[in-house]
Parts: sequence; C-alpha cells; structure tokens
Amino acid sequence: MSIYKHEAVAAYGSQQALADALGISRTAVTMWPGEEPIPEVHELKLRYELKPQIFGPRDHGSPGQEAA
Repeated sequence: MSIYKHEAVAAYGSQQALADALGISRTAVTMWPGEEPIPEVHELKLRYELKPQIFGPRDHGSPGQEAA
C-alpha cells in the first residue's frame, strides 16, 4: 500500500513538521499531488526509518505467500 500526502501530514501534524522530518522544504510537500502516492524515496524513509510504527513495511502479498 502506498502512503498518500494526507496520511503523512496527519502523522506529523503539519506539512512543515513532515518536511522537517524528511529534510525537505515545506514547498516540496505542498507540491505533492494529494490524489497520488508521495514520492517513493520519502515513502521508504517514513515506512522504514521515521514512522515504522504507523506505516510499517509494505504488504508484499498474503501471509504465507512467498515471493517468486
């Protein structure tokens, strides 16, 4: 599952706080389209470094299903 802008902002409380955590400008966050997933590089940072308790690892299939 992808992370969308509104989800990332909600996890930090504001676009500025999210931008600060990611090391980017608030303007960059503002420019992300709301209806599309956030850029993958930022998704990965949120998912694995900054907020794994909220976003966790990506779902790569059903439990017990092995990757090919």
